[in-house]
Amino acid sequence: MARTQLKGTFRKELEGILTRRTRQSSPDNYVLITDVPLTGEDRDNIETLAHEAGFSGNLGIINGTEVCEFLDLFPQVRRSYPNYLALLISITS
Repeated sequence: MARTQLKGTFRKELEGILTRRTRQSSPDNYVLITDVPLTGEDRDNIETLAHEAGFSGNLGIINGTEVCEFLDLFPQVRRSYPNYLALLISITS
């Protein structure tokens, strides 16, 4: 269910961004950071949604598993932003 909601929200957000922009000022990059764990198929679906919405720039996707890995690699971030970590834990639990 979370993956379905993520894809729907992503599509609406990207379409809104592209609608407000002209071709000359379309974004070159979009980075999606989510606490939702994604499969390879999910990533492919998100890339397809971006293409169908008319986005032709670079798309980066960082999922929940990768966020946790980054936090493990950089413990100083955990210490610097404990309020965000508490939010992440409550969302993923």
